[in-house]
Amino acid sequence: SAMASSFTILFLFWSITHLAQKLSMTRWTEGQTEPTSAQRLAILGSGAVGALAYAFSDSFWFSAVEGEVYALSSCSRRSSSGPSSSGSPALKSRAICGGSCSLPT
Repeated sequence: SAMASSFTILFLFWSITHLAQKLSMTRWTEGQTEPTSAQRLAILGSGAVGALAYAFSDSFWFSAVEGEVYALSSCSRRSSSGPSSSGSPALKSRAICGGSCSLPT
């Protein structure tokens, strides 16, 4: 889920820079096919600000955290649902996440 979230921000950056380039092309002088260095900086800056603003927004952050929690919950349920499973589900969850989780025992 972390990889999906990071690719979401990357695609948002690409979308913003593409849109900014298309919008600013109408203001370039006749015959100019490439943006100037100042225009490139403005286009990249707008993409960075837009993507980072969304990356650190509450809606995106809580959505990513919720996905991680449900994925861990689903993983721990699968590991302890077998008929021959032994040990507590909390210990198995700790083993899955490398012992860094603070789950109740």
